Amino acid sequence: MADIMLNFANLLKKANTADGLLIYADSTSISSWAIDGVKYCQVTKVITGREGGSFAPYESATRAEEAIVIKRFIKINVVIVLVCNKQVNRHCRFVLCRFISHRLILKIKTKKI
Repeated sequence: MADIMLNFANLLKKANTADGLLIYADSTSISSWAIDGVKYCQVTKVITGREGGSFAPYESATRAEEAIVIKRFIKINVVIVLVCNKQVNRHCRFVLCRFISHRLILKIKTKKI
């Protein structure tokens, strides 16, 4: 997931990977191909890790964790404004529109009348 966020940030020309050390307790178990994505997510705080300071690279993320990561990414990169940008391909626009519409539907369903 971290690598996907970095790739999307690269597409938006918003990627900022710093040369720094990973702070996660299990950082030695992160695959070499994912290091840049994890560093991007650590620096931008898109992914803050799990309890105990671990990244848990071989565990599956829950739907709630995925939603939080996407929400933080959108907040950081102001992706909502860029959805109509021609540089963002159709698949990315589709994923973002689905996420945004799903969030709006959840708000409507949970709103007290």
